[in-house]
Amino acid sequence: MPHHAARMARPIQVVWGNTSGLTSAQENFLKNSLVPRAVQFWADALSVDRVDGALYANRQCTSRWPNGKCQTYAPNTVCGSGAYTVDIPASMLGTDVRCHFRLCFCSVAVCTISGWA
Repeated sequence: MPHHAARMARPIQVVWGNTSGLTSAQENFLKNSLVPRAVQFWADALSVDRVDGALYANRQCTSRWPNGKCQTYAPNTVCGSGAYTVDIPASMLGTDVRCHFRLCFCSVAVCTISGWA
């Protein structure tokens, strides 16, 4: 297990500096409104779900069978867009799962098309 995976989530901590130059209204606004809202914004934005084991990106599917399963994948999967597009290395992509034509072409468990029953 990587050393960072064992760490427990902790709330964001704020350490106050010298606020003697503020009026009591300014200090009250800072401590009771501005900072708590900013902390909550970043706590929500940076919140992640814990994952057991490796986390892989989904391969980019370029076409699907009628049952919704992926038929073909893009040669490379990217993250971002425009000038910020980055190729995701194959080692960071999930399994390339493909299924047999006979099983994937139909949207039901048993095919009934020309002798496939």
